[in-house]
Amino acid sequence: MSLVLLPNSLTNLAAACEVEVSSVSAIVAGINKSLRRSDRVEVLASLTADIEFVTRIYCGVDLSTDDELQLTCVEFILKNFAHLGIGELKEAFSLAAAGKLGKIDLSAYYGKFTIRSLGEVLKLYGIFREKAVRELRKAEAEAVEIAAAAEKLARKSEMLMEHAEWCADKIEYYIRNDAPRYDLIPVVLYEYLEGLELIILNRAAKLELMERAKPIVRASFGGDLQTEPNEFKKRSIREIITQLDNGILADRFVARQKVVARQLAVLDYINFYKTQCHATPIGTS
Repeated sequence: MSLVLLPNSLTNLAAACEVEVSSVSAIVAGINKSLRRSDRVEVLASLTADIEFVTRIYCGVDLSTDDELQLTCVEFILKNFAHLGIGELKEAFSLAAAGKLGKIDLSAYYGKFTIRSLGEVLKLYGIFREKAVRELRKAEAEAVEIAAAAEKLARKSEMLMEHAEWCADKIEYYIRNDAPRYDLIPVVLYEYLEGLELIILNRAAKLELMERAKPIVRASFGGDLQTEPNEFKKRSIREIITQLDNGILADRFVARQKVVARQLAVLDYINFYKTQCHATPIGTS
């Protein structure tokens, strides 16, 4: 699976490691497609060419005629460093020559290039690479988290749009047809209209709605008392009604009262719109 990274991740990591972006890009390419997961013919051709290149450029040795040593180097890499990607051999020697991997002597031993030299470069490159991979994994985790958050936000935005469309359609239906009973009005319509500032209620208007809702809620608890089969719940309802008669509003009563008040506010808006033929904030007198 390919790494998922933010656009600036490679640049930031390259700066932190004091290397070129191309070096980090080579590591990413190796993670995404290692030698062991690449086409063998392509790997053999690439490694052979790269070995000839690095030994000539960085070690001053020409291996173009030494097929046996070239093949030995290729087999050594595939056996011990197959987790690397095509192109990382060049990066390893480039970093070694630049002193980024520590102290390494790239000069040929009496004019000869040895497997030991190859192994030393790739071993130190592996240490550098492990640190880079850890940082890349952190960057990937961050990118995945950001992508998930963005997707969640997009889904939420889509849901909000669908919700707004549903509310708008519902209100339009109520306006075009007979006004519904207050208790059939979804409370979310109040929140929708309030958010659009089509319902603006000052303190006095809110208190007036709560007063209008009080007898309605009183009657609803009375109806609950008649239909509730559970005696324990009946006692609770009687207590709420008794408290109301004594001027005390129970929390359950107030909660239901707020719902009814909001339903009444929406009903007022619908009736107001029907009579005035345009949307104007109400409850501001």
